[in-house]
Amino acid sequence: MNTSSQDPPSRNSGSDLGSSTSLSQLQSLEGYEYDFDPPVDSRYECPICLLVLRDPSQTKCGHRFCRECILRTLKNSSLRCPIDNEPLSEADIFPDNYAKREILNCNIKCPNKDDGCKKIFPLCELKAHIQECQYTLAPCPNKCGSILPRRDIDDHVGKFCGLRIVMCTCCGANMHAQLTQDHVMVCPKVPIKCDNCHKEMNRDMINHHLQTACEQMTVMCPFYPLGCGYSVNRRQEECMAQALSSGQSASALESTQGSEADAASTIPLVFSMMEQITASFDQKIEARNKEIAELKSSVSNLKKQNTELSQVVIDLQALVANSLSKICCGKFYWTIQGFSGYKQRSLKGELVTLHSQPFFTSTWGYKMCLRANITQPQTASDGSSLQQHLSLFVHVMQGDNDALLPWPFTGKIMLALLDQNKDESLQKHVQETLEAKPNLAAFQRPVLPRNQKGFGFIEFMPVSAIEGGSYLLNDCLVVYAQVFSHA
Repeated sequence: MNTSSQDPPSRNSGSDLGSSTSLSQLQSLEGYEYDFDPPVDSRYECPICLLVLRDPSQTKCGHRFCRECILRTLKNSSLRCPIDNEPLSEADIFPDNYAKREILNCNIKCPNKDDGCKKIFPLCELKAHIQECQYTLAPCPNKCGSILPRRDIDDHVGKFCGLRIVMCTCCGANMHAQLTQDHVMVCPKVPIKCDNCHKEMNRDMINHHLQTACEQMTVMCPFYPLGCGYSVNRRQEECMAQALSSGQSASALESTQGSEADAASTIPLVFSMMEQITASFDQKIEARNKEIAELKSSVSNLKKQNTELSQVVIDLQALVANSLSKICCGKFYWTIQGFSGYKQRSLKGELVTLHSQPFFTSTWGYKMCLRANITQPQTASDGSSLQQHLSLFVHVMQGDNDALLPWPFTGKIMLALLDQNKDESLQKHVQETLEAKPNLAAFQRPVLPRNQKGFGFIEFMPVSAIEGGSYLLNDCLVVYAQVFSHA
């Protein structure tokens, strides 16, 4: 067995699997609250929750309870039977398989009976019936957010679902039904009318029509580049062009007949017009430059605001994460994704160390996190290769309430690797509980954001056992931790 100065003795694969616990032991369940037909005998009712026994267990003094009900009662009481006040511990409670078999064979009415289902069947067939019951509520397969009876799903998907696929009758494009109205506003093949001449055409033709063909489109005078600001519709522009074309010969004749004096008097006028045009352009350039400067200033202000808002978002995310870590009340699930990648990195000689997000033992309790390592391959003294192991440790962190809490930390910490087999009856979770040792540095009040020393198991479980079982699902491990603080 390999140990470190801060770690309890490691575990081997045999003891891991032998001490496995089911997921139901990590959850709180009361009795069955179904409509039994006929009613169940009162001897099969739990005296604590007053419901039909779930996982019935019998005490040494002969009383039956739901397993979770009696265990919870013992934890919250003075370890006595709630019926006859006899001394009682968890070791004095035994599964009542006879009662369990009798209860599971009792008939119940479908939980959807008020909605119309008339089926009556044994309790043991409930799960199978619910999966096929036409009155069971189910989400829309298109994930539109609607939840409705299974019998109405097909009608909903075919006629009413906002995420069903429909085809545009104009352009043939496929889209979600809820986007139909938005598509109509941009569809290139939808007929629309020109705002100027009121001719009807497809939307994808309107720009070409306005630029080249619409007779009522307002355009600038042909002499706009020379400073003319007059605007006319396209029909009037064409008439002006024809008039100018017909007057070209007369202008040429007049220019040949004019005297040199007339030509000389025209030059100053031309220069004056050019100066006016130049001055007009200068004013426009100055105005545009001013607009550009204002836009740059606006962009700078927006960037500053964006930076400030980004920091606010980061602060809010940190606040939400801290709040969520407090409401778990010492029960924490950690999903480790991409396990095979971490294993390969370890095989290459890299030191693989992973830390979970923080969690609190209670709203005003201690702040902690988990650490996982994959040990590097090593060679034994006889030359054989040693197995890789998953290591699990707990680290105490600086929290908001450290000044109000007693130090060092005292209590128990349970660590478990959950079996993700879909069949709960085949699940074999690996679980170990460690007792905090007040003399260790790992449980002293942190002077850094996270205590450098951790406490846990160097060889929690062999990597080969993890890969050979059903602990990996989609290359993900799920680690569960529960802290029992004595504070």
